[in-house]
Amino acid sequence: MNPFAPASRLEGLGTTIFAEMSALASRTESINLGQGFPDTDGP
Repeated sequence: MNPFAPASRLEGLGTTIFAEMSALASRTESINLGQGFPDTDGP
């Protein structure tokens, strides 16, 4: 058993809004401010 694997009771939950928004930010090369503040200055 992998000690870092999620519990089996979480298998049916699917993706979270945080994962979806992070993926969208990555695809559009934007900054996801919902996950915290960037390390660099903005435009």
